[in-house]
Amino acid sequence: EASLDAKRIDEQFEEGFFASNFWLMWSSMFGFETWHSAVELRRYLLRFLKLFPALETMQIIQSTRYNGHDAIVRPMVRWLETQGVRFETGVQVTDLHFATRDDGAKRVQRISCVRDGRPREIELGEADLVIVTLGSMTADSSLGSMDAAPLPNNGPPGGAWALWKRLAEKDRAFGRPWVFCDQVDRTKWITFTVTDSDPRFTRLMESFSGSPAGRGGLVTLKSSSWMLTFHLYPSPAFAGQPEGTFVWWGYGLYPDRLGDHVRKKMSDCTGREILVELFSQLGLQAQLPELLAGSNCIPCLLPYTTSQFMPRARGDRPEVIPAGTANLAV
Repeated sequence: EASLDAKRIDEQFEEGFFASNFWLMWSSMFGFETWHSAVELRRYLLRFLKLFPALETMQIIQSTRYNGHDAIVRPMVRWLETQGVRFETGVQVTDLHFATRDDGAKRVQRISCVRDGRPREIELGEADLVIVTLGSMTADSSLGSMDAAPLPNNGPPGGAWALWKRLAEKDRAFGRPWVFCDQVDRTKWITFTVTDSDPRFTRLMESFSGSPAGRGGLVTLKSSSWMLTFHLYPSPAFAGQPEGTFVWWGYGLYPDRLGDHVRKKMSDCTGREILVELFSQLGLQAQLPELLAGSNCIPCLLPYTTSQFMPRARGDRPEVIPAGTANLAV
């Protein structure tokens, strides 16, 4: 792995590789671009080697009864609360303050945060441990609507990125966050969630793919300049979802390219325009009025979705326990 430090994927393969069906399926499924990290690609290839025989059909993928939040996160939270874990939402950590022990190790002594809009300080005891999330795929995300495109964040990276930058400025043991978050054009995605009030599109896709909704893999439109990919959820996807309502989700791998039918960048498109492009890619132009009438598409701009894939060298990501620290993990 050391020989791949800071190397890009397109520096390791000839052009023919990127025209292969394997690369089409792999990149559209995981979000890899040619300019991303060769180190990260190697790790993913090793991690998901067992997927290769079923890559075309994704039959190896196991689905939960509902969406991941309802099926996995909520039960975990309930169980953890019974074990005495206290969750505090609406709190943003802004800084960690260190004290140096007699042995030279730095320990987190105090946490600065904002709770309910007011700055607060949390003092730590001798036995307390701190585990911190650095970076975020969803920080600074913004939502659009059927008739409005999501607006980009034009300020500096926020959330966990701001905290990581502040820590890295104090100590190089915390890595180099700007390697991952300062090239938004190479890390951003547009995703979209569609709620349909009638089964028209779901039935069309079931007929087209030969799979019941939620049973097949991702559908990638390889001729799409945006490289659109989408997935129909089984119904109901959410606990308490109304009868006769259908939900599906998708994304574009190249949001800054012009659409083939809607001649705009995907990042500048409303939910309605994204649906027009997708339905047109499927040859459903004649049914556009009916399909659009029953659909509500919410686009979402995510500036850092593939930030973890950016080319990196050793030291850009900190160690899980940063060098020279005592009660901290990241």
